[in-house]
Amino acid sequence: PHTHTHAAHPSQAMLKEALGKHPDFAKLHMMAGQVAEQAGAPATARDHYTQGLKHCPHSIPLWLLAARLEVSQNNATRARAILENARHKNPSNPQLWLEAIRVEA
Repeated sequence: PHTHTHAAHPSQAMLKEALGKHPDFAKLHMMAGQVAEQAGAPATARDHYTQGLKHCPHSIPLWLLAARLEVSQNNATRARAILENARHKNPSNPQLWLEAIRVEA
């Protein structure tokens, strides 16, 4: 019988090690957040996205994942704040404007 805790999941352990070695690689933060979301741990996913954005403020996909997590948690106010911050740091990116419009729709 398998008695794995969700923190002992091999992909999570590998991601944690990889993030320790490559904190500026946005894709690793995205993957870690998505693994946490799939495991039903939105707070952990939020932490991964937040840490990722500190290291990779110009990663548009990371901003979008962070905002969409908040929308999925029925927190449109937080999603708006994330997207406003994203547009401030990446003012010429149309994807961020489109996402902001979707949050308002």
